[in-house]
Amino acid sequence: MLTVKYIQELSLREQHMTMRKLRFRQFTLQILLALILLLSAIYLYVDSSSNVTANDIAKVAAVNKSNSSKINKSNVPTIGSFKFGMFSDEPFVGKDEKKIDAKLNIVGWFVHWNESMQSNKLKNACSFGYVPEITWETWVRAKGVDGNSNILNEIVDGKYDKKINDDIDSISKSCTDKTVLIRLNHEMETAPNEPNRYYPWQGNPEMYIKAWKHIVNISRKKNKNIKYIWSPNRGNMYTSLYYPGEKNVDFVGLTLNHHGEIEHEFTTFQSFYEPNKTVIESFNKPIIISETAFTDTGNPADKAAWIDSMFSYVQSNKKITAVVWFNSVKAMRYDTSPESIQAFKDNLKQINTGGK
Repeated sequence: MLTVKYIQELSLREQHMTMRKLRFRQFTLQILLALILLLSAIYLYVDSSSNVTANDIAKVAAVNKSNSSKINKSNVPTIGSFKFGMFSDEPFVGKDEKKIDAKLNIVGWFVHWNESMQSNKLKNACSFGYVPEITWETWVRAKGVDGNSNILNEIVDGKYDKKINDDIDSISKSCTDKTVLIRLNHEMETAPNEPNRYYPWQGNPEMYIKAWKHIVNISRKKNKNIKYIWSPNRGNMYTSLYYPGEKNVDFVGLTLNHHGEIEHEFTTFQSFYEPNKTVIESFNKPIIISETAFTDTGNPADKAAWIDSMFSYVQSNKKITAVVWFNSVKAMRYDTSPESIQAFKDNLKQINTGGK
């Protein structure tokens, strides 16, 4: 009886072991299948969203190579010593200057093609000795790609020549013999044919360049004091595809807005700028950080430290000639805390007095 019972128990154990092995194998296969499906979905998403061909990649490489050899440094303009400015929605910036105890050099704002360039802000900026930095956006209908998808072709075809001429005349009238910076159709650097575009001037490098040249050619004939900032959002593999050429660009700009999505990401300005450095500085143009800010994280010391790192880095990098702080979003403003304001005060005092 013992022998029979032992054999029965042994058989039962073997059955349990077999079932466990089968369940483990089944579980393993399910995990592998899930991973395969996930990787396939990622591949299909990336492939369908970018529509990038081998020819696109080769074109990028060729453009980058030509940029490094064709730049004529004698054409590089200057706006003098390092400049600091801020975006402002107000016609006057006196209250902001009072807070930071320093005079701004540059005042920035946005103008889209549904509105006139002429404004009290433009007149005041030039009258009181500021350099305007105007982000000129070629929206002609409600903001969004759908209603503006053909805007670049329409610009090249001359449909908006009167609009361009009128706006340049407005600048000339309000800012006679004054330098004005135009940041035209910024943050353009998406993959060619990218379907998920935010701006209507993204996704078609060839037409972007043609439209840029058309606008700049009209502008240069009317007012040589208007300087153009070509200002991507990142220095990535597609950025150079949109470069309009040395003679059509005065400054290279860059947007560096720290949105704080990932904790401890880009804890210094340097760590944010340098991944873009190779591409952005390859054009041998003076650099303007044409829009930058740090989103308030709830810890004022984080923002103050980032501001300190920004001023420290831009003073050590002589290619950076100006920085313009973005104030159009409340959490990004310069004055979100006393610590943030003090950081601006201390750094601007050091710059303006030479550390004395």
